[in-house]
Amino acid sequence: MENNGLDRIYLHDLLPKINKKDIRSAVRWCEENDVNVFLDISGKFIIRSEFEFAYNRPIIERYKIRYGGKNGEIDHLIPV
Repeated sequence: MENNGLDRIYLHDLLPKINKKDIRSAVRWCEENDVNVFLDISGKFIIRSEFEFAYNRPIIERYKIRYGGKNGEIDHLIPV
């Protein structure tokens, strides 16, 4: 399968990355961080790029405050 930016992470694989112990907690984390949860025959999953952005959002926001984000210096980190 070609990599089109829509790589999936199934929630059971997400648990250790966000330090959660069950799927319900992972779904709650996704809802609180604006990550869409999808369902297919194999289970619940999220899109890797959405997760990476949500996971790194606090760092990106901190850099925007610290360095100002002037002239688009840091804007390339935030997807449109």
